[in-house]
Amino acid sequence: AYISLEFNHHKAMSTFALWYLLGDERMRDVALLKLNNAFANHEADNGWRQCRGPGAQLATLHMGYEMTHDKKYLERMAGIVDRADRQLAASGGGSFAHSGGKFMYGIAMEGILYEYWLTRNPKSLAVVKGLTDYLLGWLKSAGRQSMIPNVTFAFAFLYHETGDEKYREAALKCLDEAKGPTWGEVKHFGQAFRNIPRALYYVSVPPRKPPVKLEQ
Repeated sequence: AYISLEFNHHKAMSTFALWYLLGDERMRDVALLKLNNAFANHEADNGWRQCRGPGAQLATLHMGYEMTHDKKYLERMAGIVDRADRQLAASGGGSFAHSGGKFMYGIAMEGILYEYWLTRNPKSLAVVKGLTDYLLGWLKSAGRQSMIPNVTFAFAFLYHETGDEKYREAALKCLDEAKGPTWGEVKHFGQAFRNIPRALYYVSVPPRKPPVKLEQ
């Protein structure tokens, strides 16, 4: 049996989508129940063993804010990012505690970028940069070219915000690997390809001017 009070397997975005697409009021009720859990459940606040947890939690809070425009969800998101920042600092600026599951990083960074979209919180982008730089170092030390495609969005978005070509190059390598058979199974679609459309956009348009400057 596997029991976790974290948000590792909390998947709610499609519930909100069903409400928007179909007007199904039961889906709206379920979405709001999941939103309440993401807001009021503090069991995971002392640290994350799996970094996809805060990513999934942030994704739900992002959808909830867009639905309700209640600023309490923004405050909750900022607190989650702050704890992620402190956890990264405690680990030397690199990985979360569960560093073996590299596929989880894409989900974590996606959620943090949702917070950045809503608030332009510089800490959020700095946390994503810390994670992407850690991953680039890991790829180099492991002798690999790329990794699971769900990290592509973070690489591409950092390129767009900073103009640093190394992030665009990393994103393109991940997109190239996504074409191959490694990630072709149907079961990987929601996990591996969840944010690739956004990555395609951010590697296709010029970076923003002036670029965001982040401390190294």
